[in-house]
Amino acid sequence: MPDGGRAAGQLTAPGVTATGDTVPAGSVVYTNSGKYWVFTPDQKLPVASGNVTFADYTFNSAVNPGPLAELPNNPASNFFGGQYNSVSYPAGTILYRAGVEGQPTGNWFTTSPAESITQVRINLAVKPQWIDSATGILQATSPIDTIYGIRFPNDFTAYGGPVGYQDGVYLGGQNFYQLFVPGTRTMDGLVVVFKEPLK
Repeated sequence: MPDGGRAAGQLTAPGVTATGDTVPAGSVVYTNSGKYWVFTPDQKLPVASGNVTFADYTFNSAVNPGPLAELPNNPASNFFGGQYNSVSYPAGTILYRAGVEGQPTGNWFTTSPAESITQVRINLAVKPQWIDSATGILQATSPIDTIYGIRFPNDFTAYGGPVGYQDGVYLGGQNFYQLFVPGTRTMDGLVVVFKEPLK
């Protein structure tokens, strides 16, 4: 069961208005404007509403920034409010990422494939250019023309949470879930099982 999740059984929390809903073991639970959302590898399901706080996340920027805040470029800042959980996935898991033809690897993933470049830009807040706001200097670019499905050969740990806002139309938000997987560029045995052009 991933850190910060809930065991199978009834969902209980202060202010919950729906009862009798079950949370599948191994799911990732996070909040969206007072609603609990359950993520499994292939679906997003609202299971109950309630009065929720940062307590539904293991890590958050206000109280407990967690391990991602210590990594280069602070990946935690790409989650809404810096909120995320540590999630354990089994061997054979398939995750999806948008990128460019011929470059399938990277650190940011979703549990289902994006349908368009616009969807990636807005919902996942992926800017085409990343410019330092203090200096005006271009730091990086994020071209997109392909969606990949990547199968992981071994058990692994990811960090999942809602997408952080990145200025302008790059909205993200608590309706959209993303995963950060460290070390994928040097991970042996990753297999591309799905690839399609994005428009």
